[in-house]
Amino acid sequence: MLDGRIVELPAHGNTDSQRHFFEMGVYLFGGPGHTIIQQEGRKPQRIDWNYRTLFSIPMNVHYQNFNDSNQPVRVLSVSSFPFLMNAIDSEQFIFDNEFVLRDRYDAEQDFQETAKYIMPNLVERNLVPDAVKHETVQQKHRRAGATGMRWQMSGNSMLSLRVSELVPEMHKMANRHSSDAFILFLSGEGYSVTWAEGRYAQRTRIDWKEGTLFVPPTYWYHQHLNPGSIPARYLAIHTPRLVQNLGLRFIDQLKSDLPEIEAEWKEELQQKSPREVEK
Repeated sequence: MLDGRIVELPAHGNTDSQRHFFEMGVYLFGGPGHTIIQQEGRKPQRIDWNYRTLFSIPMNVHYQNFNDSNQPVRVLSVSSFPFLMNAIDSEQFIFDNEFVLRDRYDAEQDFQETAKYIMPNLVERNLVPDAVKHETVQQKHRRAGATGMRWQMSGNSMLSLRVSELVPEMHKMANRHSSDAFILFLSGEGYSVTWAEGRYAQRTRIDWKEGTLFVPPTYWYHQHLNPGSIPARYLAIHTPRLVQNLGLRFIDQLKSDLPEIEAEWKEELQQKSPREVEK
């Protein structure tokens, strides 16, 4: 349902102007820079961004990215292109469609400042200046000490963008979902494990740090573990609303850790402690 790409902008470089009939979430490695968006028949608007800024391009709006710094900037983009392309099967519809979705974006003057809390852990917000520093709230269903925040951006009906944070020496409960998810670690160091149901012995371990990006296979369990001494935060971009609107079950979560995970976790903490003391 999703795809992702990383584009590197050279110092003071820019992308070509484009538009497309699918949703896109954007995270920045570097800056400062800016993006110009323009709806048909309206004045262009400027979105200023920096290192760790997160935002979403309004659907079917012209946009162009500019690197204002003296260093290269990497732009991570995750989009719903595969789902729309498979559903419509028309490149002209996707890339040369003049329809204006004013109910999603109507060239509002407060595009960057909008911040409306729908629930304590859900904010209607088009741009997050720093995804690492943004506040999070308790997520006790994922384990005591876990926190997170979700955003509804640019009128999106498919993409969901959220961050989760693990306090030092904690791990979240394993879960799986019926759509792909792009998981980008923003801070801390630790590891994740992912496996197909009933095949934990064939699990894959992913050691991560800031900038690590991975995508668990669809409906594989995955679990994030932070044995370190500082908080670890990650960004997840996936499509729960789209899956649910299709009438499908989105998520399953284990109620307790597998014995193998618990044993490995205790061993990891024992190995980590001496290293932390040495530091």
